[in-house]
Amino acid sequence: MIESRIRPDATVECRPLGRLDWIGGTHLLAAVESWLRAGTELVIDLSQIDWIDADGISALKVSSGLVDSLGGSVVLGNAAPEVECILVEHGLRQLLTMEPTPCAHELEPLRGGPNWTSERIDWSDDHAVGRKGWYY
Repeated sequence: MIESRIRPDATVECRPLGRLDWIGGTHLLAAVESWLRAGTELVIDLSQIDWIDADGISALKVSSGLVDSLGGSVVLGNAAPEVECILVEHGLRQLLTMEPTPCAHELEPLRGGPNWTSERIDWSDDHAVGRKGWYY
């Protein structure tokens, strides 16, 4: 499901809800195509996304490309830290409105390099699940 509104400055704001996977991504693309006009300014509020996968990332990239092709712009905002890290790791940093939170792999040099152990997760541990079901 996607909530949407048009701001007084004609910017389209949409808020996908729940999972941004194959189904959510398909709904997002359909919504973006329905709003698509020359010069469209689109803000995608990710505050209600609790899961994103490759299909959701693809939908965001395709949406951005469609809007860009008509001289508009896309901004992603309010992503949860887990979602934000996934977006940054997949090349969407330039679309984020706030300074991205450093992801674990970016912090590693600050924590003493590859041999630090205080927060390292054992990949063989089946219980290595983070907040909201994200696997680290």
